[in-house]
Amino acid sequence: MQAHTKTIILCLFPFILKAQISQSLVLGGQISAIGRASVAVQGSPEALWHNPANVRGIKGMTAILSSEWRYGAKDFRPIAVGYILPTASSVMGFQAQYFGFSGVYDSRISVTYARPFSEKIDVGVHLKYQYLRLRDIGGQSNIGFDIGFNMLIINNLRMGFYAENPIPFRRNPHDIPPSLFHLGFSYIVNQNVLISSEIVKDIAYPTALRFGMEYKPSPTLYLRCGFETLPTTFAFGLGYAFSEKIKMDMSLSHHAVLGATPALSLIFK
Repeated sequence: MQAHTKTIILCLFPFILKAQISQSLVLGGQISAIGRASVAVQGSPEALWHNPANVRGIKGMTAILSSEWRYGAKDFRPIAVGYILPTASSVMGFQAQYFGFSGVYDSRISVTYARPFSEKIDVGVHLKYQYLRLRDIGGQSNIGFDIGFNMLIINNLRMGFYAENPIPFRRNPHDIPPSLFHLGFSYIVNQNVLISSEIVKDIAYPTALRFGMEYKPSPTLYLRCGFETLPTTFAFGLGYAFSEKIKMDMSLSHHAVLGATPALSLIFK
């Protein structure tokens, strides 16, 4: 194993144990590119890993494959697949994630359900299961759930809220999954420009801020950029629609300490 990989493992090992089922292994090429400021951005299949209410904006059956090369370390390459099925009154989704290196194995699955609460409000929930195994320590399973909503305030302005593990399931007094709360807005400036913002609060850490923008210079091309604090991370990326059935989203984010992370999502309809 390369020295760079070893350094990153040592830096992230405490967080692997602490984060448990709270945060997604994969962020997605679109959402990474806008600095993860996605809580109020409706209609992306990557909402399977973020605010569950946002899958309500998806029309038609959709499959997604996503992966990242975390911080340039050869062993940090989580992968995820997902499937979304809209019905007449709701949207169902399923996703699975896998990540493994040098005796650390993390696999996760979840089921997503979203439906309208009123004419302007959509609500959603993730039901999650995780199996984490560490060499020489053993494995353990975790369950959890997330809830979220997306509300149309006025034309083109939306507000989103998303709670990860709002009621943690405790295995014991010393093993408590963290709870994270997201609140943000998205605004469609015109048919070509979207801006978004988000604040994130972990009960045990200071509040983080996220900002993002998407520009659509042509019907098939999307340009994106974003920024977040805690940790300080800059991101940019693009999306390209090969046809009405196939789309690709790519991003590159740069962590102030750990380095760059490229991400790629392929979407099939």
